[in-house]
Amino acid sequence: APSSGGGETGARIPAAVGAAIAEELRHLPADARLMLEGAAVTGEPFEPELAAEAGGLPAGRALELLDELVARDCVRPEAAPRLFRFRHPIVRRAVYDSIAPGRRLTAHGRAARALDGLGASAPARAHHVALSARPGDEAAITVLADAAHQVAAGAPASAAQWLTAALALLPADEVPRRLALLAPLADVQASAGALADVHETLVSITAALPAGSGTAWSQAVAALAAVELALGRHSGARRRLELALEAVPDPASPHAVPLLIALAMDVSYQGDFARGREACARALAAAGGEPVLRVLARTVLALMLELQGAVPEAQETMTAAGGEFDALSDEEVAGQLDLPYYLGLAETLLERFGDAKRHLERGIAVALASGNSQFLAATRSFLSYSSLYLGRVEESLTVAAEAVEMCRLLRVPAGSAWTLSVAASAWSVVDAREALRLGEEALAVLDDVDDSMLADTTHGHFAVVCANVGEHERCIEHMELAGAPSFERFGEPGRRCLWTEALVRSTLAVGRRDEAREWAARGERFAAGLGLGVAEASVKRARALVLLADGDPRAAAELALRAADAAAARGARVEAARSRILAGRALSAAGERHRERAVAELGAARADMASAGARRLEQEAARELRSLGAPAPAPVARRPGDAGTTELSRREREVAHLVAAGNTNPEIAQALYLSPKTVEGHMRRIFEKLRVTSRAQVAATVAREESQHG
Repeated sequence: APSSGGGETGARIPAAVGAAIAEELRHLPADARLMLEGAAVTGEPFEPELAAEAGGLPAGRALELLDELVARDCVRPEAAPRLFRFRHPIVRRAVYDSIAPGRRLTAHGRAARALDGLGASAPARAHHVALSARPGDEAAITVLADAAHQVAAGAPASAAQWLTAALALLPADEVPRRLALLAPLADVQASAGALADVHETLVSITAALPAGSGTAWSQAVAALAAVELALGRHSGARRRLELALEAVPDPASPHAVPLLIALAMDVSYQGDFARGREACARALAAAGGEPVLRVLARTVLALMLELQGAVPEAQETMTAAGGEFDALSDEEVAGQLDLPYYLGLAETLLERFGDAKRHLERGIAVALASGNSQFLAATRSFLSYSSLYLGRVEESLTVAAEAVEMCRLLRVPAGSAWTLSVAASAWSVVDAREALRLGEEALAVLDDVDDSMLADTTHGHFAVVCANVGEHERCIEHMELAGAPSFERFGEPGRRCLWTEALVRSTLAVGRRDEAREWAARGERFAAGLGLGVAEASVKRARALVLLADGDPRAAAELALRAADAAAARGARVEAARSRILAGRALSAAGERHRERAVAELGAARADMASAGARRLEQEAARELRSLGAPAPAPVARRPGDAGTTELSRREREVAHLVAAGNTNPEIAQALYLSPKTVEGHMRRIFEKLRVTSRAQVAATVAREESQHG
């Protein structure tokens, strides 16, 4: 079917090109020019009769005028019968821009009436209706609302445009009818990930609804606060939530739960975890028999407990929340897509990396299936984080890149700072230059964020990246910006331990041994009683570094190996490898009698990091092996095509299967909520790994594997 999209958007046409096309159009006969204008308004590909009617011409002259336009190569036939297209999109744009504003409005109105007469669907007519209807046009409002409803799941951005147009046609004093359009508008804007627009819409909704008027009002206030958190706008959010809770008729009813959860998250950003814990406890009591709200309250309660340092209690609460989440249907999860994000966040901080990965992947799958991308970037960023700990480095890089791309496109500063920090962390075990570039971009984003905890987190993560890549003075500088030595503004206890280990590395590297000892001791105090294996492993590794520097390599080796075992018990391959490399160094320093064991530890770490894709750690282990005189040849590369799609990352396999199903890059981008540029990057890597040169060969590889597996 022909498109009904207009040509009013797009980049400006270069002056020389526009002048050349204008000169060409000047020589067209008047009726042929009107026919061409009608085609530009109608959209591509166009049907001749519809273009004629849009241009104000009798439908009976459509084919005669079409022959004139084809002969002059203004338009060309499509493969499908009775469909035509401009010879180049820029020609259509030039024609559309040349139409006088009044004639253009009239043409869109004629196109809308013609499509209505043909019985076209509301979405087919909506674009023209939006560009031609007058205020108060009831029929137009109905068409736009119906069209938005029909495409909301698959094309939320279009739905948002049409609902916005419908609102513009409604009188300002018709509050109930405006609310009936504003509520779905907020939903589709959220689905499209347009958080700044969601914020504006929710402000309108909360202003229009009487305070304390019921569930719709409390949900709107909670959603507004959640969006402000995502955008890094904390000023005023807490007071709004407090006033809202005072206005709720029954603060122990389920519709108070979203407000309490939003309040808990808001106060946690200010470091008031006790109050956040109290709000979550109230939310859990108020959730009653609502399973989704109960899981949400329990999940955020576990997060507050962890942030407060009550890790054993948090673990117990998290176990219950995870089990309840697994019992929810996908439909229930789709109605609360912040839930898998909060669940994965809490599980990651509690070092339950496998559970976090499983739940975050489910959240992403449900979000993609439901067409709601509001929490997609945040959920992907924590999937990247948990995958990095699990030693799935390539997957971590891929998912982080997708999260970063989404935040850049949507211009969400707070989300961009975090996702860039995660991406930089992942790259720090692969490529130093790219890690620093991403980390510096994260720091630059902070200028647009009103969020002290996020600023501390970003500086702290960048400092660790600097320690990982040998920029030790910068590590120390940015740890100070993150709140060192106490990190009072940053309450997450596990990260404090990891940050102190980075500071021990950097202070030792610049010859400040006394400071390193102080940091090791401080880290041990941070870790005391937490029961977090990876955090404790990092503290043990920090102390082992100090012991090695102080000339006690045997004690250093023993402690580093205990750190490796503690990290491995949590499935944290990268952290375990760091400790094994340190143990290898310490054993080497302990003398010739420990050489064989040193080679074994370094060889094991090297093999594991080569398998994980952590190239820089693999190379670090190889250098240590060579210093011992042990052979450390470059790993033998497997031919990418030998293992078929098993060589691909999870996301690359998804792209390959969509290619095999006949999807184009833009269609794949839409299906996976990626940018076309990101899909192109995936395709390049797929071609390289499979050693193919065409999409047909990708499809053949997928088909062959599917046939082999029945």
